[in-house]
Amino acid sequence: MSIACCAAQVLLACAPTPPVRQEPPLYSTSAREHGLDSRQRIWEAERYPNVSVVRATPDQDITALGFGFLMMECLGELAELRGFKYYVELEDSPMFSRPNQGSNWDTVIGFTNNPAPDIACEFPEYFKPDRRYVVKPADLQELFSQLAGKSNGK
Repeated sequence: MSIACCAAQVLLACAPTPPVRQEPPLYSTSAREHGLDSRQRIWEAERYPNVSVVRATPDQDITALGFGFLMMECLGELAELRGFKYYVELEDSPMFSRPNQGSNWDTVIGFTNNPAPDIACEFPEYFKPDRRYVVKPADLQELFSQLAGKSNGK
């Protein structure tokens, strides 16, 4: 081995490596962990840089309204755990229109720190020009304030 080759290996071995951002483990929770008397489970099945595939098990013991509130709380938690302030449902899912059908439901959720993101730029592989995307804040208080404002005609 040449001296130049050895010197190059030593330089590479001694060079500082950038810190690796440690992602939290895949998200998983249950309705019981959120104070509901239900066997409903919600978990992150797949994770990408700013997108997650979220899966839920149906349960006859939870109403569609209860399930909707649980999902808002869980998706907000997931966004915050991943370091984002907002989330948006990128793909239509039967989970909200067909509760309690007996199989797992998947939905694709995008995460951003922009309250008004350009969906085509941030999530190009999921963008559909004829679809309306609703960006929701991860913080429940902010989300409920927005919902209350819309119901008062603001």
